[in-house]
Amino acid sequence: MTNAVSAALGGFAEVVIGASMERREGDAYAFNEPLLEGTLFNLEGNGSGDFVVAMMFLQPGRHAGSGGDVATILKEEETQHPGLKTHITDLMGSGDDIIPILADRFSECLASAAAASAGSI
Repeated sequence: MTNAVSAALGGFAEVVIGASMERREGDAYAFNEPLLEGTLFNLEGNGSGDFVVAMMFLQPGRHAGSGGDVATILKEEETQHPGLKTHITDLMGSGDDIIPILADRFSECLASAAAASAGSI
């Protein structure tokens, strides 16, 4: 997805990186790397400059939203690295644009379930 986002931004962003909030132990969970915590500091420039954090969450919760893990981590990173400034987008699910996509996915699932049921008779 990071390549698609980078292409859609048309070079507006210098770097697009996907990051996770948490990772379980073991090699089977390596796909969750990198973690958001520490990622901005490890970028070129040693954690200085402006960064936009795109919130790929549908709803506020433990990670997203006011007082969530993301906001806490970013505040800590900014405190530790005074040259760092983060900007957080609204949550993906905050607008009505997501409704048609969810409705399409629901319809696709129903059609798939109906086809599977018809094939098993």
